[in-house]
Amino acid sequence: MNDRAEWLSARKRGLGGTDAAAALGVSKWKTELSVYLDKRDEAPPVEQNAPMYWGTQLQTLVRDEYKRRTGATIYNTPMIWSKRHPFMLANTDGRRLDDRRIVEIKTARSAEGWGDEGTVDIPVDYLCQVHHYMIVAEVDLADVAVLIGGSEYRQYTIPYDAELGDMIVEAERELWDRIQRGDPPAPRTTADLAALYRISKSQPIEAPDAIYAAWMQLRAVKQEIADAERRAEKLELAIKAHMRDCYTLVHGGATLATWKTAKATQRLDAKLGAAEAPDIYQRCLVTGQPSRRFLLKGAKE
Repeated sequence: MNDRAEWLSARKRGLGGTDAAAALGVSKWKTELSVYLDKRDEAPPVEQNAPMYWGTQLQTLVRDEYKRRTGATIYNTPMIWSKRHPFMLANTDGRRLDDRRIVEIKTARSAEGWGDEGTVDIPVDYLCQVHHYMIVAEVDLADVAVLIGGSEYRQYTIPYDAELGDMIVEAERELWDRIQRGDPPAPRTTADLAALYRISKSQPIEAPDAIYAAWMQLRAVKQEIADAERRAEKLELAIKAHMRDCYTLVHGGATLATWKTAKATQRLDAKLGAAEAPDIYQRCLVTGQPSRRFLLKGAKE
């Protein structure tokens, strides 16, 4: 699809590869509830961040390196739906002409989660993603090419695992049924709760004994964190006082810490802009999504 708005709309008519790990409850990036809210158009819009931007920009470079190393011809495919599971859709990075295997292109800031090249040891989100694609495309192999840290290329071949595939299908079927029924999955994170209950109401709610006990424990934990932060600040003060204007702290030839002068940051002076060019300032204002702030209060005496 050439029109991005049309493509985004089509994605909401089924579950895609990036939703697979979330449906299983093992994703690093999403939860079942975040997928649910997105598909029902009840989630706030996602703004493109730097990793997303550079991942897109570098995709062609990594794809070309894969073609150079394998000699394979890769062709693009339109968004496709599974014939057996109509709630599953796929929008792959490409397919090989010789055996139709899936080709996925990734970029990563670090090698965390990536095993030795040639193994099947890849991050679980991507493992579930390519299995989802193999189910939809009805193929048994997927290649994942990744550029790590902007300089290390690795390549992995993932054979289809029937047991994992069955788990993905059942988890996605259950999640899609919930989406169709309007029955949200249970929140897994505080971010889930913030997305589910974005607007607060003024009335109070009584805390049962279990919630009161959780509140007491949370206060105690936060106090422990505050105490630890004060201790950390004193230790840091002692180390920096010893370093004075030196850049590096060493011991036995090993670097323990650095304290380097950073380049001064530049920022817009909002107050000055509002005073000097109020019309331009007002036109440049962007209203964000409402958010809720959680504050612990003292116990009732």
